[in-house]
Amino acid sequence: MPPRTTHRTVDHGLTLHADVTLSVVPDRFAWRDAQGDETGVNPIALFSIANQRQAPILFMLRTNDFLCISVMGSQGGYHWDSTTKVLNPDARRFAVTRGGIFRDAIRLPVDAAPRPGRYVAHVGICDVDDYDITAEFDVQ
Repeated sequence: MPPRTTHRTVDHGLTLHADVTLSVVPDRFAWRDAQGDETGVNPIALFSIANQRQAPILFMLRTNDFLCISVMGSQGGYHWDSTTKVLNPDARRFAVTRGGIFRDAIRLPVDAAPRPGRYVAHVGICDVDDYDITAEFDVQ
């Protein structure tokens, strides 16, 4: 697993058992080098849900909002957020099969963490609180 990957277990007995992970890759980067030129770094938030129960995990989203992501400065004072959308209304209903893994990657733009410092990324399925998770990363 990448450095500073966070892991959380969602356990509601027989009805729900899943492992949720989040990594920001790379977890330490600079938008600009010592000469002030862009580095070309393309940080990604990697989010996953691994189904550990004996039946599928079913999701029925109320809107086309899919993954919600926010980034905050660890000392407060800065906040950025974004939402991925499902384009097809049928995609609002989806399942993570028994033993299956859902994965998605969200690119973090410069606006998400514009200044040097430590940041906290928060990712989850919009309107479904059980799968929210956070991970730290640094901008140099």
